[in-house]
Amino acid sequence: MFMLIKYIYYLLLIILFSFAKSNNNSHKGAFSIARIHYGGGGDWYSDRSSIPNLLEFVSQNTNVITNLEQEIVKIGDNNFYENVYFYITGHGNIKLSDDEIIILRQHLINGAFLHADDNYGMDKTFRQLVTEVFPDKELIEIPPTH
Repeated sequence: MFMLIKYIYYLLLIILFSFAKSNNNSHKGAFSIARIHYGGGGDWYSDRSSIPNLLEFVSQNTNVITNLEQEIVKIGDNNFYENVYFYITGHGNIKLSDDEIIILRQHLINGAFLHADDNYGMDKTFRQLVTEVFPDKELIEIPPTH
């Protein structure tokens, strides 16, 4: 378990240093995280403190300049395209339209990152979403030795 947490921490740091976004409410080039507002009744808004807590941790423990306020985006809206680090969470159903699936797929292929946080009960629909976003790929478990 410790190795997995350590791996996620290092992965996060790599991503933080790789991507930066300009935001009018923060320093130019500040790192930010955008919460995805999705349909399906899966409580996309749950755990409101998770993103601010993560951004505060990054700000206090690295030299990365962060925008401490999360942005809420809907896939395909103008502000969606201004982001590269996305956070999705909830309790249950995630429902995206066919157009949203295509847009999300293309944005991820172009280098965006999707951080999924199962806030209890989201696992099944998130796995289904991943198969819809990448129908030609198979989900595999990454071993701790990776």
